[in-house]
Amino acid sequence: MDIKLDGLIEKIKQDGIVEAQRSAAEIIKKAEANAQEIISNAKQSAEKITAEGQQNAAKLQANAEAAVRQAARDTVLVTKENLQKLFDRVFRKEIAKTLSPEFMKDLIVNMVKSATAETRFEFVVAENDVEKLKTLVLAATRDSLKEPVTFRVDRGIAAGFRVARNGEEVYYDFTDQSITEVLQEFLNPAIRTLIEQNG
Repeated sequence: MDIKLDGLIEKIKQDGIVEAQRSAAEIIKKAEANAQEIISNAKQSAEKITAEGQQNAAKLQANAEAAVRQAARDTVLVTKENLQKLFDRVFRKEIAKTLSPEFMKDLIVNMVKSATAETRFEFVVAENDVEKLKTLVLAATRDSLKEPVTFRVDRGIAAGFRVARNGEEVYYDFTDQSITEVLQEFLNPAIRTLIEQNG
């Protein structure tokens, strides 16, 4: 009886070991399959993240390069525009300097002397120049003119003058602004070309 019981216990043990080994092998196999799937999924995710990262980096680089190119173009355009404005200011300043009372006196005296006896002029000048011009023109024409030259102030004039003959509404404009505008029509294309070539 003891022998049978020992045999039975041995058999149960053997069957349990075999079953445990089979279960363990199955569990290990499943675990390995799960591990392999996890590794495969992780690799795919890493590859996807890497690919997306590369795409995003490429997009960022392309956007940055486009932004730099646009900024460079904008800078060139703004610089050209500022150079043009600077030239215009300097040009107008130089013309205003040239239109000194002494220079204008010569123009006015020549105009008055070349006019007929019946023609009278009205000169519209800057407030800063009126007194000096009156003095200079009066000194230059005292002996040659029967009628004094008429001056009127226009606060809108910085330098130069406008002139009209008596009874006429049309003024001939010799102000710094007018002369600058006329000369710039000829000079600005040449200056723009010069700026474009060196820009």
